[in-house]
Amino acid sequence: MKINKLEIKRKLFHLVFGFIIILLLYFNILNLFIMILMLSCITLLSFLSMHFNVPIFHIFLKHFDREKDILKFPARGALFFMLGSTLSILFFEKDIALAAIIILSVGDSVSSLVGINYGRTRGFFNSGKFLEGTVASIFCSFLVTLFFVNIFEAFLASFFAMVFESLELKIWKLQIDDNFSIPLIAGLVIVAIRLI
Repeated sequence: MKINKLEIKRKLFHLVFGFIIILLLYFNILNLFIMILMLSCITLLSFLSMHFNVPIFHIFLKHFDREKDILKFPARGALFFMLGSTLSILFFEKDIALAAIIILSVGDSVSSLVGINYGRTRGFFNSGKFLEGTVASIFCSFLVTLFFVNIFEAFLASFFAMVFESLELKIWKLQIDDNFSIPLIAGLVIVAIRLI
């Protein structure tokens, strides 16, 4: 089986970037204002990159972005990662937001790395995903989420977020990026559990 080196680089960056965001949030070095500022900068750089080669940003895109995204929507993954993380900080309590972001960081990375490189069983609702990746992502997300929420919340948030990640969610023919949906679904699951 051919190992996809670009996806490995992308997902390892995704994982490391997520852990950095979580640590900075945990120690109150990063706050909502800075997150919005970072999101705005990524949005501006993405827009500019559609028309110009922004020097340092272009090098980053060449190493970590898919070719089709560089042409149509540069830094798409990074932008939706920041959007999902920022909305989590905005809408959820700190422990829930951190749990949601770590599920995004770990779950999405593990799902892709395991699924693309070792997957054998195609997903039931999305043939581009693999069951092995989904199961591995639920397990790994669950373990790291225990640092922020209780065992019941960690399991259900990981389960529902990663099951939804394995689907192809669309609204009016527009596909919803999982970097946006994963943390919001995870956070909403924990909020719902606490309301019950």
